[in-house]
Amino acid sequence: MVVVVLVVTVLVLVMVVVEVVVSVVVLVVVVMVLVAVVVMVMMVVLVVFMMVVVMLLLFLLLLLVVMVVAMVAVVLVVVVVVLVVVMMVVVDGGDGGGDGGGGGCGGGGGDVSGGVVEVEVVVGL
Repeated sequence: MVVVVLVVTVLVLVMVVVEVVVSVVVLVVVVMVLVAVVVMVMMVVLVVFMMVVVMLLLFLLLLLVVMVVAMVAVVLVVVVVVLVVVMMVVVDGGDGGGDGGGGGCGGGGGDVSGGVVEVEVVVGL
């Protein structure tokens, strides 16, 4: 009878130990799976965040390039306008258009018998 009680007690203790070990193993596995899921979710969130940051940086770079191109275009337009104004002043002579060549009054009584009339038009800008 004592042997049966001892055997039953040992079996119960072994069952309790096995149950505790299995419970701990299951708990560890569940915790590891949860940690893995959390890490994977964090990695996905990090990757998405990094993609958003990279897209924002690319957008800002594109905006910077557009601004630089616009500034260069404005500078080129200003340079062209200044060059056109300078060329107009240089071609004009800078003295208000001249005096029209002496007025054209009087003259030496030219020859009109050939039927050719020469007309000189001076336009002052």
